Amino acid sequence: MKKMILINVITIIVLVVIGVLGFWFWHNTTSYVTTDNAKVDGDQIKISSPASGQIKSLNVKQGDKLDKGDKVA
Repeated sequence: MKKMILINVITIIVLVVIGVLGFWFWHNTTSYVTTDNAKVDGDQIKISSPASGQIKSLNVKQGDKLDKGDKVA
């Protein structure tokens, strides 16, 4: 009887290990797209303000929510 319980426990452990390894392999092969010859193409544009000068102070802090038309400097 003890031999049968030991065989069942070992079988369950082996099946769990096979399941975990199978899931890991499936997840790593289906979740990521890989390539050997990637190329990025895009246009560069210059962004500038219509007014010249320097900003002396900002009236907002990082993370503040703003609405359209709010003054920040």
